[in-house]
Amino acid sequence: MRFLKSLIVLLVPVMFVACGDDDSGNFVARDDSSDVSSSSAFSPSGIPKAVPCKTDSTDDCVYGTLVDERDGQVYKTIDIAGRTWMAENLNFAYLEPVDGSDSGSVCFDNNPENCEKYGRLYSWAVAMKMCPSGWHLPDTLEWNELGEASGSAHMLRSSFDWSNNANGTDDFGFTVLPAGAYLDNYGGFVEKNVCVYYWTSTTCIVEFLLGPEEHVHNIIFDDRNSQDIARGSVPRTSHKFSVRCVKD
Repeated sequence: MRFLKSLIVLLVPVMFVACGDDDSGNFVARDDSSDVSSSSAFSPSGIPKAVPCKTDSTDDCVYGTLVDERDGQVYKTIDIAGRTWMAENLNFAYLEPVDGSDSGSVCFDNNPENCEKYGRLYSWAVAMKMCPSGWHLPDTLEWNELGEASGSAHMLRSSFDWSNNANGTDDFGFTVLPAGAYLDNYGGFVEKNVCVYYWTSTTCIVEFLLGPEEHVHNIIFDDRNSQDIARGSVPRTSHKFSVRCVKD
């Protein structure tokens, strides 16, 4: 069963709709041949285009290493568009209760093997403080830059594990895996191998008939939309999503 449509308040493949946040313009360029083969070194908005470093048979990407001093876990990092990103999802275990939940982070299906592969799923309040020292939860502008530099979601997604023939090419070693999510009131753990939701630090106010409500933007890679990165928004006290950190 699909829950994505119910979750998304804003889903725009090319243009963001303003919601009191700090970004504008194109969110991600479509992955068409003219865009990828262009001789220009910049995207339409002036973001330097990332140079692919990985194919099905070779991996020439230059990875760094992040050691989380809190638990000793080691993560690969990758430089894209002038920023250093974690090339894996965060897997730091925060087990204290938060927002009415028994734990601020969980493994998909409560299976530790899923944490090892996909990282943990976090509530937003926890995600905001979970990145290691010297790193932070990216805002929508930083995700926007990543999308502009890469050209498409297809080039950021892993080359394995996606349903619906949606495996990507992982051209830059960013390796987005379909980690699924924990959706409050939508069946709990859902959509592993189908999509992944990433928290951002960007909030917005959504107007409802009963009054305004603070929401948080999330970034979505979906197996039904192989070229575009989408953005949704959800109440800040609901759901558990994945986390990628970016260096300060």
